[in-house]
Amino acid sequence: MLSLAANHARKRLRCDDVSDADAVQQLVLRVLSRHTAAVGAEASPSTPASRRQHSSATQQLLALLALAVGRTHIVSADEAAADSDEETDPLADATPARAHPPSSRATITHSGLDLPSHLAEAARSADGLPPAVKRLLEAGADANARDADANSPLFLAVFIPDTRAALVVVHELLRRGADPNSTRCGGTMLNHALSNKRAPIVQRLLREGAYPHPTKLAPKVRLDEFSRASGYYDEALLHMRKALWTAAKDNDMRAFGGLLQHGCPADQQLLFTLVRQRGSAQCVEALLRAHADANMTDNLGTHVLTIAVLQGDASLQVVRSLLAAGADPTLEEDGATILAIARRQCTAAPEILRRLEEHVAGKAHGSPVRKSPSKATRGPRKRSPSRSPALSVDGSLVK
Repeated sequence: MLSLAANHARKRLRCDDVSDADAVQQLVLRVLSRHTAAVGAEASPSTPASRRQHSSATQQLLALLALAVGRTHIVSADEAAADSDEETDPLADATPARAHPPSSRATITHSGLDLPSHLAEAARSADGLPPAVKRLLEAGADANARDADANSPLFLAVFIPDTRAALVVVHELLRRGADPNSTRCGGTMLNHALSNKRAPIVQRLLREGAYPHPTKLAPKVRLDEFSRASGYYDEALLHMRKALWTAAKDNDMRAFGGLLQHGCPADQQLLFTLVRQRGSAQCVEALLRAHADANMTDNLGTHVLTIAVLQGDASLQVVRSLLAAGADPTLEEDGATILAIARRQCTAAPEILRRLEEHVAGKAHGSPVRKSPSKATRGPRKRSPSRSPALSVDGSLVK
């Protein structure tokens, strides 16, 4: 039965990365297959070290929130992106977990964490949960701790079934220093709140400093979907994105560069489109300088560098730009590196092959390579003074 449930979870999650799919699958199975068992007050000797290092209050906070979300399905950011065109509520078809009757014993074990019975009862009450969380935080619980499944209190709080209780808990966690830009299951807290139609939580996260550029932190989350769900983005940013595509189509570098300098996020989908359609190499370079990911893949796992390489020497400038921005020819696709694919299929493009081999050899000897900033270190770009023209509300350039 467990293997059948695992296969069902794997099909439902549809994650691009197998390791990510396994991690989220385990999370879903843990959440939906909860069971109670009487235990003593001391932690089991088999308790993972990562859990034993947490204080008692922190362990109880993690267990409390894990139990509170035990009746709902946790949706990954990748799954939300795949279902972004559907209008159904992701929480509507959630599979209920097995009921947890109140325990008369001193403690119960929930997912390996000891939880007093009064906290277990609070976890099932929309009115009792927020005060219980507040008391644990006041007792010193770490708002940024992670359990053995890498779940943080804020991540779990986003999925509390009762929206009002979830909002109060999120507020308390943020007030106690929870990181609004932390990530889990392929997305930020903002992405997960959006995928589960939690507009009040989205607004709260934004007010507390959550970075509101889904195209940078989670490229699969469409900007218009983000705006519609959150009510946060003004129309100017949406017009800027549309204007960016228009400028790329018209090869208008003055407009294209001006839009990026005035806050329009680097569009990952546009980068793929330009490379596939052999669009402007200058636009590709501009997107990469605006921190577009040079190692990004599509839903099939094909790297943008692979697409450029297979187009031959006609895309030499694009390949050079990608390599300069940190694209890695040693990354694998279907068991072969991009360099191996090039050696096998680019015999008619010797210059491309030479560039890739020199790049790999240079990395092996420690030559400096300009790398794209990692997702963990990216943040809002500071707008420096520019001579580019200003933008009107509709995204057009003011002469």
